[in-house]
Amino acid sequence: MKFLLAAFFGVVAVCSCMPTNDEIKSFEDFKKVFGKTYANAEEEAHREQQFLKQLKWVEENQGKNGAEYGINQYSDMSDEEFSQHNLNGLNISQMMLEVPQAPVIDTYEQIPTNFDWRQKTHVNPVRNQGACGSCWAFAAASVAETLYAIHRHQNIILSEQELIDCTYQGYNPTYKCHGCQSGMSPEAFKYMKQKGLLEESHYPYKMKLNQCQANARGTRYHVSSYNSLRYRAGDQEIQAAIMNHGPVVIYIHGTEAHFRNLRKGILRGAGYNDAHIDHAVVLVGWGTQNGIDYWIIRNSWGTQWGDAGYGFVERHHNSLGINNYPVYASL
Repeated sequence: MKFLLAAFFGVVAVCSCMPTNDEIKSFEDFKKVFGKTYANAEEEAHREQQFLKQLKWVEENQGKNGAEYGINQYSDMSDEEFSQHNLNGLNISQMMLEVPQAPVIDTYEQIPTNFDWRQKTHVNPVRNQGACGSCWAFAAASVAETLYAIHRHQNIILSEQELIDCTYQGYNPTYKCHGCQSGMSPEAFKYMKQKGLLEESHYPYKMKLNQCQANARGTRYHVSSYNSLRYRAGDQEIQAAIMNHGPVVIYIHGTEAHFRNLRKGILRGAGYNDAHIDHAVVLVGWGTQNGIDYWIIRNSWGTQWGDAGYGFVERHHNSLGINNYPVYASL
């Protein structure tokens, strides 16, 4: 964890655009593009070793599984460190048993070929969770923000930090989140239902667990309910939930190498390990390109990952475990 934090706090400046593979062919290129500095020579040697490992993977896998891969801000982290950055060690299947399940629907309205909430309402820019395993908070906040844009025509940025601090089980045992170590979006939705959530401007992101500021003032934004779909829900079931309720939180094998290094194109043939469902992201829609059906995934790794922070993953195959644990919320 010491190296993990140093890797992130060492970022002093980030390029405003994603570099091409041709621009990063050495560790010096990587440090220059992402403004990386390290505490000492030992730390830098460790980071260089991890970078070279990721660079080799990118070069050997370029174009495979239908996608383009590239170096990004996480390319100086080991697999273990990157896993800690996500929902490391969380028993998602057990915790999902406590989430109210939506009725199973066997018939669906006409599902369009393409659907993208980004084209239908205001969706906030992708944010960066940084050196904190808070993807679950970012995913839940993003869903709630978009619901307020859809139904109330309000453009708000909600506080992930409040979710990290105030759903921490050590502070409030009624919630089962662990700050920057792991958490669950349904627990975040439960907090929004019970307490409401402040805007980011009233409770800024600190990228670490702090004492809950329960008396912080400002308008609080609530959800009225939240539900899970059945385990390994069908594509049409998830599509109907996105159309009828808004963006949907899903849990995926986010440390899978193709997804970790994804840049552009439609990722195809990506498998998953149920024991490594370790990252919360948001489905904002779907589409079809050149006969390939895909999901549109909103991540929380900043705009230097994927296509300006979004990834496109093939549908119909439960790639990365996309269909396993979908959750939606309602105002």
